[in-house]
Order: sequence, then C-alpha cells, then structure tokens
Amino acid sequence: MKNKRREVSTTETYTYPREGRPLAVMYVVHDIDSIFAAALIAKHSDDSFRIVFTNRHDLNYDITGDPGLPAQCEKVFIIGPALNEYSILYLERFSAETVYIGSTNRLRDFMPELYTEKKVYRGNSVYILENDSVTKRVAAHVSYCDDIVQRIFQYATGFIKDGLFDAMVFEYLNFGYSSSQLFEMFSDYIDKPFALGGQFRDAFETALARNQEILAKAVIHEIGGIRTAFIRGGCPCTLVLNQALRTLDCDAAVNVCLHRQHFTFLTASPEICAEMYEKYISHFIYSGGGTYSCGACFGADLTLDDVISAFTAHRNISGFRHERLLSYDVFDPRDYQWMPFEDYALYRNFNFTVFLDTYCNADCKFCIEQIKTENNGRINKTGNIEDRETYLKRLDFIAGKIRPYNPSISVTGGEPLLSPWFREAAEILAKYRFRKIVITTNGTNIDKYADDIIAAGISHVNFSRPSYDTDVCQKIMRFREQQPSFDMFVRAIAKLEEHGVRTRFNCIVSREGIGSLPEMKKYLSFVRSAGCRHVVFRELMSFNEQESKNAEKTAYAAENRVLMNTLWAEMDSDPEFIPFSNIRGHYYYIEIYKYRDMTVVSERANLKYLEKYRRENLHYIYEMVFHPNGNLCAGWNETEDILDSFADWQAADKESEHE
Repeated sequence: MKNKRREVSTTETYTYPREGRPLAVMYVVHDIDSIFAAALIAKHSDDSFRIVFTNRHDLNYDITGDPGLPAQCEKVFIIGPALNEYSILYLERFSAETVYIGSTNRLRDFMPELYTEKKVYRGNSVYILENDSVTKRVAAHVSYCDDIVQRIFQYATGFIKDGLFDAMVFEYLNFGYSSSQLFEMFSDYIDKPFALGGQFRDAFETALARNQEILAKAVIHEIGGIRTAFIRGGCPCTLVLNQALRTLDCDAAVNVCLHRQHFTFLTASPEICAEMYEKYISHFIYSGGGTYSCGACFGADLTLDDVISAFTAHRNISGFRHERLLSYDVFDPRDYQWMPFEDYALYRNFNFTVFLDTYCNADCKFCIEQIKTENNGRINKTGNIEDRETYLKRLDFIAGKIRPYNPSISVTGGEPLLSPWFREAAEILAKYRFRKIVITTNGTNIDKYADDIIAAGISHVNFSRPSYDTDVCQKIMRFREQQPSFDMFVRAIAKLEEHGVRTRFNCIVSREGIGSLPEMKKYLSFVRSAGCRHVVFRELMSFNEQESKNAEKTAYAAENRVLMNTLWAEMDSDPEFIPFSNIRGHYYYIEIYKYRDMTVVSERANLKYLEKYRRENLHYIYEMVFHPNGNLCAGWNETEDILDSFADWQAADKESEHE
C-alpha cells in the first residue's frame, strides 16, 4: 500500500526502584490493561524494576534490540506480548527467569511446548492469557483483594457490549498521557483508591462523546441476514465499534479507515465473526481474524460507498493493480523511523550485509555484482583483507559496534559457503545474538555446513536458482564444477527446517529461465517437492546502464528481462494466487501471495533510484555493508567508508592487546 506518513514511536523507560532489591526488567505494551497489570506487579513484588514501555509493533524490536540485560537482572517480564519467533529464541538465551503475561499464538506455532498456562512466576515459566483481562489474572495471582481493580473494569466494561474488553486499549482511546504517566497514575491508584478518579472518567467520556457524532452517520446493511453497521470512524477504532454494537440496531459493525485503507469488523458473537470472515472478509488483501473481531486492507483510494459495495457484493478490491503501475516514490525521510549513528541518521529497521568473499564457483549471467566490472566472470573488489585473523578480528569489531542498533543480518558474496572463514564468521555473528541472520547461497557445500548454520543461529537460508531444470540452470549460472544436486537440496532442507531454519528459493525471472505464469507454477512445484514452502521471484534489477562496464551482463539484462508487471497481470486472473500484502520502498516494490500451502514473494527494484537517493540524501543510511576490504559502507561501493573504521578498530585492537 502507499507510503503513508507514520508517526515515529519512541520507547519510554521508567525505573521503579526498591533499595537493595534484585533487578527485574519489564517490557510492557502500552495499552491500559497491560500498564495496570505492570503497576500491580511492581507494587506487590520485592524486586526493583527497569520498565520499558513499548507497543505491539515495536515490542520485538525493543526486546531483541537490547544488547544485553544488566548483569544483576534476575527476571524478565513481558506483559501483553505479540512476540515473534526471533524474540522467543532470543529470550530463551537469557539466563534470567522469563515470564510471559498475555496471549500470543507465536508461542503455539513456534514453541508449542511453551504454550501452556502455568500459575507460577518461577523457572522460565510461561503464563498465557486468552480472551481475558491481563490485570484481572494478575490481580488474582497476587491475591489483590481490594475492589479497586474491579471498580475500574466495571466502569469501563459498562460501555462495552457483552464483556468485550478491547475498547480499553490505550492506543485506541488517546487519553493523552504517556505510558509512564499512566503507570504512575495506576500505581498511585492502587495505594490511594480514589486518586485517579475524575481524570480517568473524564477522558473516557470525552472519547465517547466524540464517537457519538461519527455513529450518527453510520450506514446499516443486512448482509446474509446479519445487520451490519458501516462507520467511517478512521483510527483509532475499537471504542467506536463497541459503541456501535451498544447503541445501533445491528449485529456487527465495520469501522473503515480511508486514510490507511483498511477496515475492522467487530461483533459480540464468535459464530457471526467466523461466518463473516469466511464469506466477506478473507478475500481482501492482508486479512486476519480473531474470536470477536477481524479485518483487512483494501489498499486503494476508495470512498466509503466503494468499500461497502465491495464488502456486500463479495468483490475483491485489491490495490495491487493500481500500486504496481506507480513509479517509485520520491524519497521522504518523514516516511521512515531513524536513529542517530555517528554523524548520520540510520534507518531503524536497517539491514547489515556481510560481503563474505568475492569468489564464486558460478558466473551467473544476471549477477548484479559484476555490472561495474570488466567481463572477467569475477566480482571485482579491491584491497581485500587476505589474512584470516585480521579479517575476523575486524568483523568482530564491526559486529560489536553495530549490535546496539539491532539490525537484521545478510551473509552473501560471491559464494559465502566457499569462503575459507565462513564457519568462524558465522560464530562471530552468533555471539552477538542478532535478531535475524540470513545467508544467500547457490547451494554449494550446504550439506557440509548445515550443522554450522544451525549452531550459529542462522534463521534463513536463501537458495539462488533461476530454473527448476538442471540444464537451464547450468546455462544461466555457468557453474565451473558440478552444480548442487536436487537430492542434496532435499536432505539439507529437511535438516534445516527440522531445526527451525527457514529455507526459501530465490528465482530471477528471465526469458531464458522462468518467464511466464505456467513456468512459475512448475518452479513452485519443484520447490515444494524439495520440502520448501517459500519462494521469491525477482525481476532482473534495473541499473544505470551508462555506468556499467560489463557489456555481457548489460546485454543479457536488456534481452532477457521479464517485467514483473506482466507476470502480476497473469497472477491477477489466477485464483490460486491469493493476494496477501504489498510493500513499497524507496527503490523497490514487493507483492506477497499465498499459493496453495506456499508463500510467494514477487519483487521489482531499480538501482538507479537507490543511487539517486544516496547522492541526494547522504545523511541517511538505509543499509550497511561490511566489505572484504574491511570497510563499513552505506551501500555496495566498498570505497565509501562511513566510519574512520580502521582507526577505530586499530585503537580498540591495541587496547585489547594491552589488557
């Protein structure tokens, strides 16, 4: 969907000291329920707390972004979690006791042995709450008998139909208080029963009055016997939906946000929710459902009447067709979140690439790394560090320097599994417990290094293969020795997936290889037969032809490029490709589909735009690349060092030798 302006959310940190008591770190999602639960725990615990207030979108970043817990930390609390698998694996490495309070199906999906409800906060215990108030459960656990908790929730739920609790979420009420202020208010309220009183009541009733004006314009349709109210309420949405169920003659309500191009559905009946999701909502892009609520994105500039028409007629309105025809957006820093780094602004979700080795045993006709080199069949990098110990010490220094900024990691080359120091490099990256490590390989030596990949905590392995046909693959990739066999892929994928390493295949689409929808389907069948469920189809990347020195690669791109727009148009008419989501970046555009039991990512990109934005916005860094010459750069030019890295490293190296 379009790059909408996003507010940059900041993580608040609060200290709740108890002199001489053990330290616990508490990550708290800043909805009212979770903050109130945190206040209860802090008041009734013997620990001193460092509290990190976050939100459901940033929680995983804030957890994995912590370069290490304080040495004196004895417990980690996570309240109101929406954890992903990387956070769970990261936290499992903590020596401190870990307590999860909330509901997340990620535990069920990725660590089913943890998906149980336990009544204790000891020994890495897990406390999963479903369809209930976190605070009520915590209050019961700490034997908090005062009626203050019940008073607050009785007041709130008096405005919520049939016990639906979601309307209390702080982000949807917009009280105007920071998370730490709310924590103080609730903490005081626990000690002094009537301290909060009017502030809480007045803010809630102001929100109710504002929403009443919106509800007066609601449009009600009967859909399959279910009276459904459509509201142009925008964001936030939960409270207005609950008011609609209470005050309008309807069985369900749909709140439409035309600005962010999505809608949220709410009903008091799980049966109605399941039926409506299956019949009327699941066909929209990026849809999802719960017990009482569900929703979807439509990703296009529409009116409320357009959305109602599509909803009631069961018509798919995907914004993909419109979005893919747009040129790349003009770079605007306000669309992204930034962190200070040296003298630069660093993209919060940046990627750190380790360009491990320039050597490759293939000479792919589509190799973008050879575009600026002569036609020698090699990636041409200058000034490479040849000494193993020097290279690894340098990588260790750089990895440690950027770890607090919490990047995802890509390991590439050349062919990284042919590097003489792959194993040691992987061990260095594993030491810093990055949130995500991905390696891209043509499959050579995958059987040899599978155990090392698992041991190093590498989370994804991407296999580069432009065709399902071995002969076509050889024609395009031009291996200098025997290419990896299908049986080897099968064995390696089974082993990696068994140990939690996700595998996927990357396919550059081309006239010579995969260039049509029937060929894409054959490729998907090939990948699935190898035991893999994830595929990325990429258009041959556009680049600045005038600066290219490699006539062969330039000519190949011109003669063999197949436009993703053409393939997407074919996918639009094939019901097996179900639109899921799309992403527009500063030089790339991605569409994601479900195909049978597989995930299909499709992408186009233009290096001209990347280079243009880099020249015009040198202060901003989207990615970092560690090159074989030891430079840390903000891109693929190995001479544009963004640090006085050698001086920093040499000073640190001498200091460590001294010690």
